[in-house]
Amino acid sequence: MRTHGRSHVVNGRTGQQMPLDVAILEDLDKHSERYAIIDRLASSPVRVALIQGTEDPQRLRDGSAALVQARPDIPWHQIPEGNHTFNTVHPFKETTPQLEQAITQTLQQIKDWNR
Repeated sequence: MRTHGRSHVVNGRTGQQMPLDVAILEDLDKHSERYAIIDRLASSPVRVALIQGTEDPQRLRDGSAALVQARPDIPWHQIPEGNHTFNTVHPFKETTPQLEQAITQTLQQIKDWNR
């Protein structure tokens, strides 16, 4: 991106080449403190819960582990055999057992917070 001003990533669903401009990197450099999510969350009083599929890509699971390490009070609910979309597709056609479990877990977490 820095060399050519633009790069592309493939949309996994459509195969389309999606452009990413160097402005993204420039903004990240300019506002690095704002984008330091783990550092910001570590000192935030905001309630957070992670609800994630066990089949999410490893880089996302590693990110969740880092968040929980920074804030041990964050509950990390892991949905067995669920991926990043809890096994649903775009456009949405129907629910899945993993999505239903994620919804149930979300509602339970909200109830737990309100006790």
